[in-house]
Amino acid sequence: MLPRVAFLKSAAALGLLGLVALVGCQQSNSANTSNQASSSTSSAPPTISPTTVSSLRTTTTAPSSTLRTCPLFGAAVQTGTLQDPAITEASGIAASRTNPGIYWVHNDSGDSARVFATDLSGAAIGRFQIDGAQARDWEDIAVGPGPESGTSYLYLGDIGGNKGRSNLSIYRAVEPGILPGATGIRGSVPAERIDVMYPDGLAWDAEALLVDPLSADIYVVTKSGEANSIVYQLPAAQAASGSPQTLREVASLELPMGFDRSVTGGDISPDGANIMLRTYNRVYLWPRLTGESISDAFTAPPCSVQIQPESQGEAAAFQQNGRDLVLTTEGQFPAINTYVAS
Repeated sequence: MLPRVAFLKSAAALGLLGLVALVGCQQSNSANTSNQASSSTSSAPPTISPTTVSSLRTTTTAPSSTLRTCPLFGAAVQTGTLQDPAITEASGIAASRTNPGIYWVHNDSGDSARVFATDLSGAAIGRFQIDGAQARDWEDIAVGPGPESGTSYLYLGDIGGNKGRSNLSIYRAVEPGILPGATGIRGSVPAERIDVMYPDGLAWDAEALLVDPLSADIYVVTKSGEANSIVYQLPAAQAASGSPQTLREVASLELPMGFDRSVTGGDISPDGANIMLRTYNRVYLWPRLTGESISDAFTAPPCSVQIQPESQGEAAAFQQNGRDLVLTTEGQFPAINTYVAS
């Protein structure tokens, strides 16, 4: 993880605390078709920036075939604090697909290769070692499909820019099962290591890992406060152990300057209908139309949600209902903030 400079003092001075603002986009299917056609004929990935239009209310339960709409989120509601004292730098969070109410959390660099099970109250439910993995600079976690149909997998992104490395690893493990009401669990799961590298050979810093629940393709999103964030794809068919696989650039995201541009985490909703990336100050959402790829969805301007300032917010996920958001930050016993869509 690359360190954050002191931005939050100015954010607090601006009175951002507890406010949630929304800017969004609404497009007809014909406009989206035009965007896709333009993207398909260009040799370079699209560069898209947010646009501001009127606020819209929607509850997304499946991709819409005709219209992109942005949900309106309420103010942050703190549902608890992460109570496991071993969680000191929460860098990623993801909702379980197999255990109702369970969320997976991991630390940033400096911890062992393990994940923590918690819930929205932050209860210390369990710890699981990821056998066969190294935690050099874990930055994000995702839950999604994998090689075995019907099985849910954890994906852990050792993708941070510490030590200027260009070769990265993504660890994939079958999602552990947890009995309802259990606490204090200790366990381990074996992991497969998927080595990846950037096509340009550069050493990017990246803090967002996404897995498409519809295709099982893997996406890595770079972090930059000054340049565009680049979206790289690893097709599911290439996600296997062995020789390093070269990521493919599929989009370039032009977000606002500064800490509104530094992507620190992300997720895709369990139904695949919405893509989310967070920065230190905002969440950006891309509603996804029926039959649309992730790269096509990124050609549309995103919805923008202002969030409550956090000390160093990097972890963000959709809740298990696929609509509401859950965010947390680094530090010991950090708050768990939720945002409810209406």
